[in-house]
Amino acid sequence: MGQSTNLILYFTDAATGRKYWLSAWHRDDYNPRSGGLGFKHDAPAGELYELTTNKNKGGFPNLKSARKLT
Repeated sequence: MGQSTNLILYFTDAATGRKYWLSAWHRDDYNPRSGGLGFKHDAPAGELYELTTNKNKGGFPNLKSARKLT
């Protein structure tokens, strides 16, 4: 078992219905890399969020930023 803990976040694209998953890491306080919305306490399930992602060196999605839509 590794030293790092993470939250697995599951999202559905509201426009297409396509499903995605991303990780939020303990070392980043479960926030996107750029800070902001914390997924451990500030992001209830079922809400709408705007996510910004890119791909890491391995080609996997990397959560850069997130904000709750009103």
